[in-house]
Amino acid sequence: MAPSSLWRRLRFGNLALQAVGPLCGFVTVLVIARVGGAGPQGEFAQTKAWVELLVVIGCFGFPQSFIYVINRLGASARTLGRLSVAYGLAFIPIGSALTLAGLSLGWAHVAGTAGALWLLGLASGLFVVHGLWRGVFLTSGREMLFAVFSILAPVTLLLSVLGGLCWGQPAFPVLFALSGAASAGVGWALMRPVLRRGGAPEQPVSALPWRALLANGGHAFAQALLLVLQPLLAYVLIRAHGGTDSDIGLFNVGVFLAQGLSVPISMLAPLLFAQWTSNDDAARVVRLHAATRRWLVLDLLLGALAAACSLVLVPLVFGPGYGAAAPAVAVMLFVLPLTCHGRLIAPALHAHDRPAVNTMAGGIRLACLAAIAWAGLSWGGPLLTTVAGAWALSEVAATAWMLRVLKHLAGQQPRALAEAP
Repeated sequence: MAPSSLWRRLRFGNLALQAVGPLCGFVTVLVIARVGGAGPQGEFAQTKAWVELLVVIGCFGFPQSFIYVINRLGASARTLGRLSVAYGLAFIPIGSALTLAGLSLGWAHVAGTAGALWLLGLASGLFVVHGLWRGVFLTSGREMLFAVFSILAPVTLLLSVLGGLCWGQPAFPVLFALSGAASAGVGWALMRPVLRRGGAPEQPVSALPWRALLANGGHAFAQALLLVLQPLLAYVLIRAHGGTDSDIGLFNVGVFLAQGLSVPISMLAPLLFAQWTSNDDAARVVRLHAATRRWLVLDLLLGALAAACSLVLVPLVFGPGYGAAAPAVAVMLFVLPLTCHGRLIAPALHAHDRPAVNTMAGGIRLACLAAIAWAGLSWGGPLLTTVAGAWALSEVAATAWMLRVLKHLAGQQPRALAEAP
């Protein structure tokens, strides 16, 4: 077999294995919907959103920085892998303190007991260790094992939820802590060749390139933070206007489908970024801009199809009780193809040395969601549909900003490049 053919098969296998992650996420939401109903679904959604926020804060963009300093500056993967353990454990009390602060501000909505606070801090610290190790492990060259690393969190969360449902009403802080422990435990087994003596050369912590570590993950941290704040903000708005756990559970179906169905594009984006940064193709933005009109028409047609199908499939798949969520889900799925369009443009803008454009798009998305939803709900709009409409319009605004910058960059290229095949 030719090396290039083998490489293509490995790359396809890597993507196929990573697809297990969103599939497990779908099964988790489906099982809770069918067995527990909308109320537990809302509790799960809010706990998950809060834990994801804590993990992003804890990781602080370091996974991307680890990749940079290991590959470019020769930093010790073994030292960074061991440092990740101490850092993640130190974040446990910070996660608990942030949860206490979130409860007082109304952003976190979990059982306000000391046990729950500690469990969520524990879960966030363990997931931080897993996230940091994932960045280190990516530099090892073991692509298939990296795909296994990537799906640990959703797989272990699904198994934890299934176990919790078998024992009765699930306590979600406990289940997230169990999932974090399992992810870190299996991650440790995969990381042993990196962490053990005789692996990568060890390096004193003081000799690590700290300036590069702190500087290179800035945009990655900001973009991840803005992304995880999006569903959390939607839940806060629903609760602030009289919504219950059941309302948030119904809305979570739309959030999961809107974000989960774009995961394949998010998985493809790093591969595109790696390919586009490996060659200096100045005409790339010109070709992408030239295809914009065709893509927008396709976005519209596919969005209308997805919205129409959701009106029938949501109550059919998740249960009759979720029929009330169908209009909101339809609104959110109408802009899903446009969202995927933006996710594909993002690596091109980053490869063109414009990562700040993607960060600004995340800020626009969050600001529009807050402003439009608050205005609509203040004027008496229906709760779930209004927030869903604000979600959709915020995605439109963010993608419009990215397309505007793409047009500007394409206009800066010489005419000869614009006419290149």
